[in-house]
Amino acid sequence: MTKGILAFGAYIPWRRLPRKAIAETHGWFNPALKGQAKGERAFCNWDEDPVTMAVEAARDALAGRDRGTIGALRFASTTFPFLDRLHSGIVAGALSLPEDISAIDVTATQRAGTSALIEALSSGSETLVVASEKRGAKAASPVEMTNGDGAAAVLVGDGKPVATLLAKASRTADFVDHAVPILVRHGVPDDRIVRDYAGFDTYDSCARAKKIFGVHRVIVVTQAYHIGRAVMLCRHLGLDADGVGDDTVRQFTGPWTISSTREYGACVKAVVDVISGRNPIYLGMVVTMLGIGVAVGVPLMAVAAANFVAIIASVHIPHEEASMKRTFGGWYSDYAASVRRWF
Repeated sequence: MTKGILAFGAYIPWRRLPRKAIAETHGWFNPALKGQAKGERAFCNWDEDPVTMAVEAARDALAGRDRGTIGALRFASTTFPFLDRLHSGIVAGALSLPEDISAIDVTATQRAGTSALIEALSSGSETLVVASEKRGAKAASPVEMTNGDGAAAVLVGDGKPVATLLAKASRTADFVDHAVPILVRHGVPDDRIVRDYAGFDTYDSCARAKKIFGVHRVIVVTQAYHIGRAVMLCRHLGLDADGVGDDTVRQFTGPWTISSTREYGACVKAVVDVISGRNPIYLGMVVTMLGIGVAVGVPLMAVAAANFVAIIASVHIPHEEASMKRTFGGWYSDYAASVRRWF
């Protein structure tokens, strides 16, 4: 008898949102979305969630099989609908699995599915592994284009497998990806977390924190080589700023050397930003385009920059400023009155 994956199944909600429609709606703000405008994004109906999708995927995997031999169920997800309930137990009940089954939820990490599968392949009993997600996404974000709702299930055990494990390796490290859920779990109210969609560089973020979001005191958390410039810019722009620098990336010599060396050029740019008092968005984009042209030796980038200025001044700026005024009211009006648009 060989151990491996004996059966598999999946469930994808029938509702679809064309990615082209997402790009057409939000492309004015994030033109990069157009490069991902292919295919469709699956999303749940009003009565679907990770548990219901997991049940459907498991039913697909177990079609025509004896469920009485299943000794364990592992349910992996980062979007469980209940805070204090055994979701794998709900799935086991819906599938009429034995009441003495070992049911465990695997969560709080994006490697939950692979962790559950590795554990199942190492166990001595026939195990049903189910992974299901219903991840939210902010409008106009890359996540909105790449994520979708769905579930998958595999039955692991001894028999005639359709796939076997040839080798495995694991490395455990604390890696923070999506910070917002972590902050919420540690007691920070979600409505107090503000995501800045247009903080394209350090100067932008500092200026927008004060002028648009009304912040007066900040604690900047960033890489150690970057902390001095970040705090300097914040203080120059009128923020009461302190900084916390992290140097754990120093163990990766290559990336640390490249990034810390780049910081010398970034400091020069910071001086230009301070002297020019530029708007946090528009001039920075033009300077970036011209800088790329100089770096790669393409004079035509100057023509592209000129066209960019013409388009953004006639189309993007009026649209964005009207939207910002509707959203932030007096804050934005005060900001626009105190900061020059270009220079």
